Amino acid sequence: MGDTVIISGIGILCFAGWMFLMYLLETPVRRSQKKIENREEELRNSDFKIDYLLPSSPRAAFDDREKKIAFVFSDDTLFYNYCDIKGWSHLWVDKDARKLDNRISFKLKDKDRPLVVVNDLSEDLAEHWMAKLDAILNE
Repeated sequence: MGDTVIISGIGILCFAGWMFLMYLLETPVRRSQKKIENREEELRNSDFKIDYLLPSSPRAAFDDREKKIAFVFSDDTLFYNYCDIKGWSHLWVDKDARKLDNRISFKLKDKDRPLVVVNDLSEDLAEHWMAKLDAILNE
């Protein structure tokens, strides 16, 4: 009986140690992503109506009725009117005729933050969103 208690205790300790190690190994990127997801949920629960969402880091959410864009970062959400966007471009690294590290940069009429770059896009998604941005912002 005593051996069973000791083995059970060791098993519980090993499990707790494993869970603690998994917590410590969780990357800062994943923690940042969770914060962005929480902020996105807060945005959904606000007066901001998300008509279009660019799933990136940071997120770019569009309220077509109010003609506003929200850039959702892990530590802040910035709001701009569509008319505050001076332009946008698709940036990538060319490797073996493939577009890697795809990003879309937004040039803004903001002295404090003239550029917002959204990352984590596939080539297809970036190209799709370039066309979609033209339709949304030039309406």
